[in-house]
This record gives sequence, structure tokens and C-alpha cells, in this order.
Amino acid sequence: MLRFSKIVWFILAFWAVVCLTLIAVMISSLLPESSLTDKSQLGLVTIEGELSDARPVIEQLHTLRDETSIKGIVLRVESPGGSVAAAQEIFSALEEMRRDSFPVVATFGNMAASGGYYSALPAERIFANPGTLTGSIGVITQFMHGEKLMEKIGLGSVTVTSGNMKDVGNPFRAPRPEDLAYLKSVVDDTHEQFLEAVSKWRKIPIDSLRPIADGRVFTGRMAKAAGLVDTLGTMQDAIRWLSTRCGLESVPTTLESVKPEEPWIRQLFDGLESAVPAGLRNSSRVLWKLP
Repeated sequence: MLRFSKIVWFILAFWAVVCLTLIAVMISSLLPESSLTDKSQLGLVTIEGELSDARPVIEQLHTLRDETSIKGIVLRVESPGGSVAAAQEIFSALEEMRRDSFPVVATFGNMAASGGYYSALPAERIFANPGTLTGSIGVITQFMHGEKLMEKIGLGSVTVTSGNMKDVGNPFRAPRPEDLAYLKSVVDDTHEQFLEAVSKWRKIPIDSLRPIADGRVFTGRMAKAAGLVDTLGTMQDAIRWLSTRCGLESVPTTLESVKPEEPWIRQLFDGLESAVPAGLRNSSRVLWKLP
């Protein structure tokens, strides 16, 4: 009789668990999401974690806006910021809803900084807790280079480009003065876009905004004094305000939410990517986020 060693049995058990997990994820992704039974008249969308992909947030905003029972949306922000383009796409979606007079109120939790703050600017009203960390109106790009380390171990790299700026941020060489000047121009232009958006929606002249738009973080109370948020209050305060704004007879005890559809294969690869240190995933990125 053939007997398997404990190692073989362990390997078989491990792969059985992996296969069952993948099957469960695939099945769950195919099942429709159940909606709340009481059909709340207010929706809830959350911006959580580092911004990298705006599509899930935008899909939720559009789905809730198109539901006839939904009269307004609460946008909960718990984010340090992230990709500039992702923040701008969420910003544009809210801007469109503001133009269409669809009520959206933003409420900041522990942190709504940089791109997280930018995303919520077109909301009809912004609530922050006194201790919320917000603001951080600034831009950052950073990259590593290991030229000296490679020299010590006798390694080198060859890069062929079509122009001098194509390999800016190359981790295998030290940055040149012209590289840094070029990156600074990109950062400055992106920062100017941030300033223009804050100035427009918070009605603060750009010249008055510049001294405090150097990347510094504010508490909610400091942000209120600077005009960066409207009201100091909790998420429940924001819900009460939106209920009145939408003319509801009572304040809902629950909010309608939509879980964005995400293919199981993307969930798998997102999990694998998150295991890689952030500094190794991209050599150079321009970000609206806390360092």
C-alpha cells in the first residue's frame, strides 16, 4: 500500500484550501448584492484608504443617484489621498452631481487629507470632526535610486531612450539637475491645479490660500477656522443635515449602499500587489497624499 509522507499530505491540503478559497470568491462575485430592506432615502459612499482607482467610487455614486428612492448621498472620507487622476475623477463626478442639484454631503472621519480632501470639494457641505486630520494641500513625488549600491556589488544597467527625460526616476542612476527641475515643474503645475480647485469651491482667493497650501495638515477645528470645511460635526450630524436638506420627514436609521462589482481575478491580483512594498511597485509617481 502506497503511503504518502506528511509533507505530501500537507501540500495536498494546502492546495485544496487555495482551490476552495478561489471557488468561494468566484461564487460570491457572481451573486447579486442584496439591498437594504427598508429602502433608505439616503445613500452612502465611502472613500477609504489610498486612492488608486476611482471607478468603484464613481460607480457607486452613479448607481445611487439613478435610484428613484434615493434623495441624497452621504460621502464618507477616510483617506490620506493618493493618485492625482483618481482624485480628479471622483471630484468631477461630484462636480457633475452638484451641477445637477443632486444633494451630496461629505463627512470626514479620522483622515481626509490631500487627494482625499480634494475629492470631496464639490460636496454641498463638508463636515469634519474637530480632531480629523485634513488639508495637506500639496503634491509629492519620490523615488529610490541604488547607483552606489550597484557599484559596490559590481552590477550595472543599460538604458536606451528616445529623449533625455524618458527615464526620469530611473532607480539605477542618480537624478541629474535637469531631472529634478523637470519633476519640480510637474509637481508645481499639479499643485496649481489643486489650489485652483480649493479656491473655486471654498471661495478662498488663491493668494490667501498659498501660505497654508504648503502640504501642512490641519485638525478639523483648524480647517474650519481656515475655511477649508463648513461644519464641525460627526457623520450623524451630516446625515441629519442632509435629511433636512432633502425634505425627509425623519432621519433614516440606515443608509443605502452599493458594493462595487469586482471580478474575482482582480481581487486576487490586487491582494498579490498589496504584498509588494509601495516603493518597489512604481519608480516615480506624482501623488496628492500624506508622505
